[in-house]
Amino acid sequence: VEGRLVETEADCARREGRSFEPGAELAAPGSANASGGRKPEAALHYETGEQLLKRILETRRNQWKGKGKYKEPAAPDTTSLPELPEGWVWCVFEQVSSADKQALKAGPFGSALKKDVYVPSGYKIYGQEQVIRGDHSFGDYFIEEAKFRELENCAVKPGDLLISLVGTAGKVLVLPENARPGIINPRLIKLSLNP
Repeated sequence: VEGRLVETEADCARREGRSFEPGAELAAPGSANASGGRKPEAALHYETGEQLLKRILETRRNQWKGKGKYKEPAAPDTTSLPELPEGWVWCVFEQVSSADKQALKAGPFGSALKKDVYVPSGYKIYGQEQVIRGDHSFGDYFIEEAKFRELENCAVKPGDLLISLVGTAGKVLVLPENARPGIINPRLIKLSLNP
């Protein structure tokens, strides 16, 4: 059985009896929308998945600082994939990820991060306890700067998605702007998306 957590804008528009034109301005301030319905306070603009993906790929190209010519990420083969809701688009991680080599990274090997290196304050160690609670500030495991530098390929930044790998697999936490600098532990994987 398939289900959706959130309605698409097209679904909402159909349910509300209004028109939906992806990427078009639906209404100007103080004017009725195309169906003659409500008068929104501000103009509404919706970006489709296709438009968003195009914008992300353009940004990636423009920000390319690697060696050699930029290589466009391959699009997925959608021939055997199900049809998506209106406004959505299939993509692969490489199309939407940060250009950083560590954009998809599992935590360090267990022996690289033992509890005997923990300190009372310093760089935060993010683990399942933050992801499960949905609270980036929870917990009090830290490491010194030298250990952080050693494990810097596991470093996280605001906007990263932290995903639980063990027990409650699939739980996700998006690190907010005020998240402390730190690393992930062996029970997490992090995804860095193109901003």
